[in-house]
Amino acid sequence: MGTIVLVRHGESLWNREQRFTGWTDVELTPLGVKQASHAGKAIADAGLRFDAVVTSSLRRASDSQGHILAMTPMPEQLRCIVDWRLNERHYGALTGMGRAEAEIIYGTATVHHWRRGYTSRPPPMNAAQARRLVGKLSAPSRKEIPFIPRTESLQDTFHRVAPCWRDTIAPLLRVGRCVLVTAHGNSLRMLIAAIHGTDPAAFCAMDVPNATPLVYRLDSKLRIRNALELPTGADGRTSLIL
Repeated sequence: MGTIVLVRHGESLWNREQRFTGWTDVELTPLGVKQASHAGKAIADAGLRFDAVVTSSLRRASDSQGHILAMTPMPEQLRCIVDWRLNERHYGALTGMGRAEAEIIYGTATVHHWRRGYTSRPPPMNAAQARRLVGKLSAPSRKEIPFIPRTESLQDTFHRVAPCWRDTIAPLLRVGRCVLVTAHGNSLRMLIAAIHGTDPAAFCAMDVPNATPLVYRLDSKLRIRNALELPTGADGRTSLIL
């Protein structure tokens, strides 16, 4: 039985300001650090011990992973994978814009359609902006990215997340490994769709809160046996979601 634990990063600076972040490499807030540590404690309390960890190339995910691992038992050898395909959905020209500002400029219904529609893309940023954005990522991450996106739909996001699931994560689960994945709201929505093997459009509006561990147990054929959300507060309850 393989186990995968999915955790969205803790609160970032732009989460707090309600700005579209996308591929901008912003840091965690102090609350975000605390949230990630609480997630790590919840994971440790559940008795989970990781064989491998996977994160996006953005620091809010990798830093969250570090805070989680600081609270959990560490094996002698831990496989660590950084994969740009788990990066947040690229928000194009909305990047850096506050949600309220975007709704004033484009209309509330249009912005909602861009955020939660499966095939809809926000307006693209220009090529120079896109190059600058990617240029601020770490050098190893830049080398792995085969193209520079200027905007993405959730469908585009699924088309890069699904191969990460198939080629990198699923083989570990088939042989019974326990894997931690720290990523982002939209990339995790699409990863969850890949895990379920169903229509990704059905997951576009799924709630993925910051730093709340979601645990799936799968058999060797990657069939879901159970899924639960771990508590990170003081009530000690778990929520069985499947």
